This record gives sequence, structure tokens and C-alpha cells, in this order.
Amino acid sequence: MRKISRYTAIAAAALLAGSGSASALTTPPPDRAVLALGTLGPLDLDVNNGPGKAFLASLFPGQSDPCPLPAGQNPDFDGACMWSTDDNEEDFDLLIGIEDHALVSVVTSWPRQLDAQIWACEPVDPVNPDNFLNVCSVQSATPAHRAHWAASWRAFLNAMN
Repeated sequence: MRKISRYTAIAAAALLAGSGSASALTTPPPDRAVLALGTLGPLDLDVNNGPGKAFLASLFPGQSDPCPLPAGQNPDFDGACMWSTDDNEEDFDLLIGIEDHALVSVVTSWPRQLDAQIWACEPVDPVNPDNFLNVCSVQSATPAHRAHWAASWRAFLNAMN
């Protein structure tokens, strides 16, 4: 079970990964979670029903509430969680933010796998071009909400550094 409470070391490692040269960075092929998220349409993002619920169930089998918001330093969402292909891995493949029972924002290394008609993506660290992480938020949200979620992910990741 991978919850946001394990983010501390992972987030710090992710932000530090951008400190090397661009040629030293290698991004593995997209994770299955990012590929699956990329197939969801705007009406499929509800985590209580249909494809959105099935998406989370595929990542967190047997979990009745896979993305609760635990106590501590957290991004500003109703629920948040992380996904990694390997439970022993010291990194994440996808950070997920949930608001009003819908997938609304993610942090990923593979923004091109997400539909640009649905997701607006920007670098997590716009000052450091070597950092390959992107925060992507739903286009249907107001620009103010998208900016708030992006700032929330940045603050969360920076606090873990």
C-alpha cells in the first residue's frame, strides 16, 4: 500500500534528480498508471464511479479509500496519493490529487502521455530545466484552481527537500 505519508524521502529525491546535467537524466518508459490515466476522458475522472473508480482500483487493489489525506505536510487536496510500479522503489511514477471526488491534478514525468485537451501541464520547477517532473491539472478547472494546485504540489515537494 503506497500512501502520501511515504512522500518525504521520495519527494526530496525527485527534486534533487533535477540537479544533474540534462544528458545525465534518463526517464524510463511511461508507467502503466500514466498510460491508463491518459486514456480517461473528462467524464471519466470521477473516482466514485466508472472508469475513474476502476483506475484507482487498478492501482490500489483492495483499498476502499486508496487516496485519503493523512495527517502531516500534504498538498492541498481532499485526497492525495502516490503510485510506484515497485513498492521497493525510492521514487514515484505518479502523484495524484483528488478534489470533489474527481482526479484533478497529478505530478508525472510523462506529461505527453496525457491528453492536452484534458490536462494542462507545466514544469514542477520552472527555474530548473533539468527537472523532468511536470504538474498537470484538469483544463476544466479555472486558471486560479490550476495555479493553486500547481503551487500546492511545488510547496509540498519543496517542503520535503
